[in-house]
Amino acid sequence: MKICLIGATGRLGKEIIQACREHAFEVVYGVVSNQSLNLSQEVSGVTTLVSASHSGFTEKFDVVIDASSPVGARTALEIALKYQRPLLVCTTGLDRSLTSEIESAGTKIPVMICSNTSVGMNTLFELSRQATKLLGPGFDVEIVELHHRGKKDVPSGSALSIAQKIHEERDLNITARAHGQHDSRPENELVIHGLRGGDFPAEHQVYFLGKGERLELTHRVWSRSIYAHGALSIAQWLSQQKAQKYAISDYFSANS
Repeated sequence: MKICLIGATGRLGKEIIQACREHAFEVVYGVVSNQSLNLSQEVSGVTTLVSASHSGFTEKFDVVIDASSPVGARTALEIALKYQRPLLVCTTGLDRSLTSEIESAGTKIPVMICSNTSVGMNTLFELSRQATKLLGPGFDVEIVELHHRGKKDVPSGSALSIAQKIHEERDLNITARAHGQHDSRPENELVIHGLRGGDFPAEHQVYFLGKGERLELTHRVWSRSIYAHGALSIAQWLSQQKAQKYAISDYFSANS
């Protein structure tokens, strides 16, 4: 599989390049921002490093993977539509407008926005939904997400995905707090607490708090490589699909 990778020199981008070596995949184009200091350098594992203001690609590639930022995700969308290639967006923090544009591209190309490519994390999404259904309204729900100091979006895309799964079972008002904000707890509320610090990749905890008991669901990541390998597996599957908007559940259903 030949890949156009947006955000090739970022945290996840570097992991994807390393994972490509293990899968015998090729990053034909590595796209970085126009201001990147890496533009004048060679990046191991990338055939051609180009700026986000790409003028034209001569080499063929099979899929576009975005592992950058909301700005980079728009570049990824432009490239995927121009060259009619499947698009996997692994970036979080997208606004509604850009999300809608990406999803609308599903009428022309296969597209998927995936907040988390970890098998374990996607299992947590489903477990959170099932626990909400089984426990019912007698339990309050809180989500705590901890990420490294460099992560910009709060709350994380994965925390929002957990909240959405819970919302499918209970009509709770979703709110977010970060860095020690505290208020009295309204009823019928799902609170996401975002913590930032250090270099630990990611941790998500879901608390179901009842009278005299609580249930905790936890997922921790020690290595970003799991995201990279997951992204490549999903991208390979997506490259074989027809034009449509896909969800991560479609991938897992097809591979279960």
